[in-house]
Amino acid sequence: MGSLKNRLSKFAKSSKGIKLRDEAMRKAKDPKVRAKIAKKFGKKG
Repeated sequence: MGSLKNRLSKFAKSSKGIKLRDEAMRKAKDPKVRAKIAKKFGKKG
């Protein structure tokens, strides 16, 4: 499993990994996306 952990760590530090992380953070802050997720999973707020 150490190999998988190393590969994931390397990906997270790569330019593509950083780009995906930034996009996910941006979407997580969007009220429309948050409402859509809350509706899908039945959570309020």
